[in-house]
Amino acid sequence: MRSVKFHSFKDWEKKVARRQRTRRSRIRRLLFEQFEDRRLLDGSGPRVLSITPTEVRNATYDHVDVTFSTTIDATSFTPSDVKLDGPSGSVVVSNVSPLTTSSFRIQFAPLTIRGDYQIVIGPDVLDLAGNLMNQDNDATNGEATEDQYRANLRLILADTIFTTATTISESNTTFDMKSILIDGATVAIDGAHKFTSVQIVNGGVLTHSANSITLTHTLDVNVVELLMVDSTSRIDVTGKGYLPGRTTGNSTVGASTAGSGGSYGGSGRVDGGSSNLVYGDYANPDEPGAGSAPTAGAAGVKNLLLRGFTFAQD
Repeated sequence: MRSVKFHSFKDWEKKVARRQRTRRSRIRRLLFEQFEDRRLLDGSGPRVLSITPTEVRNATYDHVDVTFSTTIDATSFTPSDVKLDGPSGSVVVSNVSPLTTSSFRIQFAPLTIRGDYQIVIGPDVLDLAGNLMNQDNDATNGEATEDQYRANLRLILADTIFTTATTISESNTTFDMKSILIDGATVAIDGAHKFTSVQIVNGGVLTHSANSITLTHTLDVNVVELLMVDSTSRIDVTGKGYLPGRTTGNSTVGASTAGSGGSYGGSGRVDGGSSNLVYGDYANPDEPGAGSAPTAGAAGVKNLLLRGFTFAQD
């Protein structure tokens, strides 16, 4: 006859508790393994992928939106993780708020001074796995400078925006004491003019009109507040000086002959004739360059007065 063993209620409780502990242990192990997988996948740390807007024209500039490469722990991203500096120093960053799980709006005091600003983010911003930023995408997260995100911002305040080729003659005072923006166009400014600011962007060119036998032009600009030229743009008076065979005063008297070069602040090359008589100061050019003989023209002259300092270049 088979015997039957009876268990007490306490034995039954212990058996249930052991099963529960085993189940919890399995769950913890599974969760740990999933966390490990995610840690390995996210180990490179978050990076900023984009920031917008980077330029604002004639409008309020008080925020930018940034997008990261992964979901961010929103509690780790605060105004203290952002630094914004501009022409007059630091700008107060007032708030950071999420737009999505990976994008945020950074709000700051409205910019009022035209010019370029630099924003720096991180590196103490975390993803959900607790990884610090890794902006340079190397083997180390959270490096003090290498893993910070940096971007340039620009505020343009302009009374007039030139987007097509324009010439402002010596007698045209329409734009004097205005802020002008040259955007991807060539603008010739002839003679003396005074502007509040001149900003040149997107391949813009500031120059003066070419000289002729009867007319002499120069670029003589006084900028009160700001002259800004981006890396794609330039101030260029190449080839705008006196015509070949002409010299100071736009005269042929004393000019280069035969194949000789023009002279400005020093003697030009002599080739079968003579170079023109030396005039001007190469370190402070205030006249157009002399044309060589017989084929090549010379550089024009630009004279820029910026915040009390005069910069001139032949």
